[in-house]
Amino acid sequence: MPLCRNLRQVKQLLLTVSQARLASTNSFWSNVEMGPPDPILGVTEAFKRDSNPKKINLGVGAYRSDEGKPFVLESVKKVFKIFNDYLFNK
Repeated sequence: MPLCRNLRQVKQLLLTVSQARLASTNSFWSNVEMGPPDPILGVTEAFKRDSNPKKINLGVGAYRSDEGKPFVLESVKKVFKIFNDYLFNK
């Protein structure tokens, strides 16, 4: 039996199994009530909906400058300095 035919059969088998598994997973969770929206992810959703060209995304993830470089908030820098001073100046 050619290898190409075997690969096609394996691919079809995997597709069938994954579709069956997806169907059983969907039925397993179908009676579970939807929870409330995530407030943290809601910040990002609000950012996406906002049409203001001056908007700033303060959602989950790293903040970046317009050049794509990491941007650290001044408040974070201050806390980092206080923490390091405390650790190394005992």
